Amino acid sequence: MWMNLIDDFFIIIWGEKANEDLRDKIENLELHVKQRALFCEALAVILCVNSKNFEKFCQVGEFGKITEFLGLKVCENVSQIKALQFYYLRLLNSLGKSYSQEISSHINSLSKAKLISKENEEKILSLLELIEDKIEEDKKEIIQPKTKLSNPTDYKEYISFFQDILKDLNPILESDNLKNQSQLLSQKIQNQSFSVGITGVMNAGKSTMLNALLGKEILGTSVVPETANLTIIKYAKKSHAKVNFWTKDEWERIEKSASLMPSIKKFVEQSKEAFGESLDEFIQEKTKSIDINTSDLSSYTSTKQSNLTCNLVKRVELYEDLDFVKDGVNIVDTPGLDDPVIQREEITKDYLSQCDVMIHLMNANQSATQKDVDFIIDSLIYGHITRLLIVITRIDTISEDELKEVIAYTKRSIQNRLRQDNKEARFDSIISKIDFLPIAGKLALMHRIGQEKEALRLGYDLKKTGILDIERYLQKVLFGAHSEKNQLLLQSIHKELGSIISNALDRFSFEMESLSKSSDELERDFKALKEKNKANLELIEKINLQISEARYSLEDYFKTLNKFIDDKLNSLKNITIGRLCDDVSYEWRKNKKKPAQNRIKSMVETSMKDGIVDIIRDYRYEFSKRMQSELEQIASIDTKLFDGSPNGDFNSREYFEKNFGSSFLSGSYALTHKRILDELKKVKKAQIEGFSVALDGILKEDIKNLKDKINASLEDINQNLLNTFLQRANKPTRELKASMEEKEKILQKQINLIQKDNRASKERLGKLKEKISTLKDLKESLKENKI
Repeated sequence: MWMNLIDDFFIIIWGEKANEDLRDKIENLELHVKQRALFCEALAVILCVNSKNFEKFCQVGEFGKITEFLGLKVCENVSQIKALQFYYLRLLNSLGKSYSQEISSHINSLSKAKLISKENEEKILSLLELIEDKIEEDKKEIIQPKTKLSNPTDYKEYISFFQDILKDLNPILESDNLKNQSQLLSQKIQNQSFSVGITGVMNAGKSTMLNALLGKEILGTSVVPETANLTIIKYAKKSHAKVNFWTKDEWERIEKSASLMPSIKKFVEQSKEAFGESLDEFIQEKTKSIDINTSDLSSYTSTKQSNLTCNLVKRVELYEDLDFVKDGVNIVDTPGLDDPVIQREEITKDYLSQCDVMIHLMNANQSATQKDVDFIIDSLIYGHITRLLIVITRIDTISEDELKEVIAYTKRSIQNRLRQDNKEARFDSIISKIDFLPIAGKLALMHRIGQEKEALRLGYDLKKTGILDIERYLQKVLFGAHSEKNQLLLQSIHKELGSIISNALDRFSFEMESLSKSSDELERDFKALKEKNKANLELIEKINLQISEARYSLEDYFKTLNKFIDDKLNSLKNITIGRLCDDVSYEWRKNKKKPAQNRIKSMVETSMKDGIVDIIRDYRYEFSKRMQSELEQIASIDTKLFDGSPNGDFNSREYFEKNFGSSFLSGSYALTHKRILDELKKVKKAQIEGFSVALDGILKEDIKNLKDKINASLEDINQNLLNTFLQRANKPTRELKASMEEKEKILQKQINLIQKDNRASKERLGKLKEKISTLKDLKESLKENKI
């Protein structure tokens, strides 16, 4: 606290912060005890000395005696005076109100005797008054030192810490620019979400486990009946639901797939028969959404109670007041993996690809089916899933040894499948991302809904059911120290907070420094600042011109990248055709038969998805390289202004995986498989060329659909990339311009205050001191809790 007061004195009187080198330069003579009256009179004189009147004081004979009395044998320069002021201000801070009042009286006498100016008197007296307030405040309460967080690896504790900082910071800020930055940062913190995807085949026990996690019977009950719809569970104080229907484009794709798949054909025919012309009330150009009471949900999603309205529903959002989904956790509850509606499967995979963690449930008595193994491998290779938890359900029906065999069998099945796809080298990488946990879901649910006596009678306490292990696992993965997403987020928030606090300190310190100056000095400073800002505006104009050129360059480059994607997709089609035809020829020559259907399916899907992964990687690399080059060229205009990496904290890999890759990799190839297998049935030994032509027609249509989908997405993606580039390129100049304008306002305001009423300056000084003191505390607290 005393150091802040000394800093304020030196800023007001000397126009600079106190130098730490001044500390402990004076011997403690205990003059305030031995000769109090003379001590107060001498200190009044020393506190009045500044750069303007130092020479004048030195010419007074008594001045040398005063400095010697206070412990300075020979006074030769202002640095020695500063050392005296530093030492005795620190001492004065601990002495109490009576000493400061006595010193103030002597300063008033010096002013009346014309030994110091009225302006100088008012500045020192205002400071002493504030010191008095601080002394009284210090006596009333003990200021607790800032300490480190109790658990520096806890995400939630850090978020709470940042919110407390913002709560203290927001009332202090005066700049509209900084207020806006603070508000955006608050929104960024509040809007963070974490997704948990739940998957599994039918009867895997998804609803039972989820109800146990949520602590309430919600899913698969009369409240939310078992449905084939994707359900996203979110937090809200008031329970309600939102039902989202298919768009016209999505419904047309469902109708198209019905021509090849009997199960979907029946689905479409029943829907049209049930709704007739009223189908357009639900299926519209853009997704139609309706908010309903949770109790009415069965009328829209239940296969038994909705009169087939459930066929028109794309997804459901369920909002509940449940502890598990607080802190921004969303649960993505998926329909079974064997969903016949391809579009629903694609949407499900798209959502899952963006989840932070995925839980795949397998019934202990039906584990590692082909559907399970295919889904696990597909998710970890193409779905950008970093951690997968496989939960073995219904463990109360098997022994410990049988559980171990289920896990071992699952690992062997994954390895065998990878071997079939010539990807066995990736086995260790995939297995390292998988964790296994067992659960007796029904018994865990009993504990959560007041039926624990029955569970205990069957020999299962809450711990033995396995639900607590799953909860701990999710807490660790979602909020633990090893979460890369969390670490990047916390570092970003810490950096932004530090920047806002530093900029606020800079502005308030600049204003406080201006309060120590005369009207003439302020006029000179204002003129110099205008000249400096004029040069800065020329610099900003030069940078803006370069940014504008870079923008047009990037817009043209997007066209080049779009052509690059077209060429890559055409190449992918030809590569896939070549691989299929070669494999068919090889099987004919070696085994006198056609390849197995599963092999054809695997080859098509693997070839297409691997190709798309390569395209995404190459697109990301080309754009990132170009954006970095443009940013570096802009930064080269003024390297000091663009301090640090011009690319900021933009994570191109994360952006592309989230916004580019998932929607194209989640597409279903069921129709493509069906058409290719139909053509394969027609192939005879000498008809490989005809098969190749047929494949070209099938894949050409697929590639065209993929191109259309990519191009539609690229329009938004490229615009977002361009906005990201412009935001990062403009940030330094935007902040510089805001700082320039505010400093001009500060000086102009101070000039007006001096001309009108110096008491207003005194009041402003008090407010500035409080703001700067709080900001320094916040800055120190951030420093103590660095990520």
